[in-house]
Amino acid sequence: VAASAGGVGSVCGAAPPAEGRREGTRSAVAKFAALLLRLQGPLAERCTRLAAGARPDAEDIMLYSHARVLMAVPASLAPWGSEFLGLDGLRRFSDAVHLCLARLRTEGATVAAAAAPLPHAGLFTEGAGELL
Repeated sequence: VAASAGGVGSVCGAAPPAEGRREGTRSAVAKFAALLLRLQGPLAERCTRLAAGARPDAEDIMLYSHARVLMAVPASLAPWGSEFLGLDGLRRFSDAVHLCLARLRTEGATVAAAAAPLPHAGLFTEGAGELL
C-alpha cells in the first residue's frame, strides 16, 4: 500500500488534533506512572528474590523485556521527565534480572530452563535464550 502525500494520518485515518494527541499522551503517562507506583512493592520483592539466587520465572523475563525497551528510550524522546516516579524501581528490577541471567549463563544454565513455562508460552521460553 503506497502512502499518499498526506502522510501517516491519511493512510491510517484522520490524525487527531494536536491537542487531542497531547491529552492522550498525558493520560497514558499518568496511567503508566500509577502502574509503576503500584508495582514498586512487587518489583522490590522480585529484586530481593533474584538477588538471593532464585531463577527468574517467565513473568520476570517478560517484564524484563518490556522494561529494557522502556529503559532504552532516550530522555529527549520520552514523554515523561527524568524525575518520573517509578522508573528507578523498574530500572533496579531490570538490572537484577540482567545480573541473574548473566550469573545463570556463567553457571551453564539456559534461560529457557530457568524460566517456569506458562501455558502457551513455549515459543517465548524456547526463544528467550536467543533473544537475550
